Amino acid sequence: MLGACSDEAWIAQGPDGDITVGIATSTGGGSTAPFESGSPVKRSILVVDADETPPAEIFFDDGRLVQLHAIVDCEIVRVTDPADDAAIEPLTRVTCGDLRMEDDGLTLPG
Repeated sequence: MLGACSDEAWIAQGPDGDITVGIATSTGGGSTAPFESGSPVKRSILVVDADETPPAEIFFDDGRLVQLHAIVDCEIVRVTDPADDAAIEPLTRVTCGDLRMEDDGLTLPG
């Protein structure tokens, strides 16, 4: 996923101001996810295999915090901790740690 030259990730703002992140794969698949934030700063994303173990991660950066998502089975999924809270870190503390794939998705230790 997002390893082929024709795979791409994108970020767009709709007419209502909502921000959406998406992926489009060379096989015709794809997924979108809302990028919810109250930050007035321009948003950006980074797709990387930060822990060098599938799945690839997507860092949603709003200039204040980073929200961690992953690409699992061609879908953008939110990474959560064991309490099912979103993996959101201040920009000064971003680490990949020990991401784990479990039956219900990718999780962070905690």
